[in-house]
Amino acid sequence: SIAMLHAFARIADEPGRLEVAHFNHQWRGSASDADEKFVEETAAMLGLPLHIGRASDFGGDSLSQTEQTARSLRYQFLTKTAYRTGASYVLTAHTASDQVETILHNLFRGTGIAGLRAIEFCRPLDEELVLVRPLIDLTRQDVQEYLRAIDEDYREDASNDERTFKRNFIRHELLPVLREKFNDKLDGRL
Repeated sequence: SIAMLHAFARIADEPGRLEVAHFNHQWRGSASDADEKFVEETAAMLGLPLHIGRASDFGGDSLSQTEQTARSLRYQFLTKTAYRTGASYVLTAHTASDQVETILHNLFRGTGIAGLRAIEFCRPLDEELVLVRPLIDLTRQDVQEYLRAIDEDYREDASNDERTFKRNFIRHELLPVLREKFNDKLDGRL
């Protein structure tokens, strides 16, 4: 999301129309707070308004740490913030790497054809809001290379390494084996 933020701040005809929204899930204590502080500093450096939400503000707690709960709370916050600011679009930084993980996750859960389509470039978020994923054709590596090229820092969420979450298991355990055994171009083919 930091790469997307920098890119849009650089290309925006009207930077004043951009606003930043950050949701702190509060799962990782001081590390979550440090992420929030980093986003706060980045938004300030770019001169963009920042809206912060916390899981506790939306009924979340440390006992409900599931991917689905996190997603639900995050989208509640984004929807509420978009309506409050008069936004028509909410942009998220999902990448092609997220797409591959989602396809496999859906497949293993027993999806139909629609689930194999996975993450769409854009879709309605609510009656008057559109969710757009402008980085969906770029890989995680592409995004990291962009940040290096513009000499900007970013933070890694340590919970992305926890194999207890199914998506992380797919990312760190399953995909490397599939690439090795079948094809190193597997992601693009999926």
